[in-house]
Amino acid sequence: MATRTTGASASGVVVGVGGEVGDLGGVQRRADAAAGGRDFIDALIAGGFDRSELEVTFDRTQTDLAADSIQFSVRVHGECLIGQNGPAVGGYHSVVADVLGSGRCLVGSTRQID
Repeated sequence: MATRTTGASASGVVVGVGGEVGDLGGVQRRADAAAGGRDFIDALIAGGFDRSELEVTFDRTQTDLAADSIQFSVRVHGECLIGQNGPAVGGYHSVVADVLGSGRCLVGSTRQID
């Protein structure tokens, strides 16, 4: 599987501070360390991504503790833009990767996007 680390999706959109979405335009953006899954999903939808193409992990563990990190993804142009944010991973990171054989971007349990 070929992957490349990036701050932008194939469309040139990046999730930024406080869940904002904006054109990368050569400007480095930093994600809000406190942003949860809903913040990223709302920002991606506001940026024009189709809700049905999004996935996000839970903000809380099965024992009701805050998750060390959350992952979110969007399928775009036959690829997956996958983001991760949280203290356990040192803030925001993203990668563009191939869609899995299942047609999804994330492995494991994800929450419903309402």
